[in-house]
Amino acid sequence: GPPENAVAANVGSLYLRTDGGAGSTLYAKETGDGKTGWVAK
Repeated sequence: GPPENAVAANVGSLYLRTDGGAGSTLYAKETGDGKTGWVAK
């Protein structure tokens, strides 16, 4: 699933989602602390 509210990381981190589709496979941590700030790329 998506990393928002599920995966804690530092700004600049990347997350690959194995069950994602077009526009929802790669996420970048752009803002926030902890588990928020993930944006699909």
